[in-house]
Amino acid sequence: RLNDIQAFFMAPSKEYENMWVRETNREEDGSITGILLNEPYNSDMGVHEGDTVNVIPVDKGDGNIAPVAVLPWMCN
Repeated sequence: RLNDIQAFFMAPSKEYENMWVRETNREEDGSITGILLNEPYNSDMGVHEGDTVNVIPVDKGDGNIAPVAVLPWMCN
């Protein structure tokens, strides 16, 4: 079953957006590969609607887990 999840996306400027991702694969560690379902307002995100994105679970420090996108600019 495919799930649509809302994930946290951050631009290099530290501006952020919550966007929808359609899950295509989930790993045992909770990381997700999926398709971005909407176009970011901020073009500096480096991704576009229809792109494949990776989302990892990140502990917010209060016991809650947030889905956070790992974007190409973060890996440079």
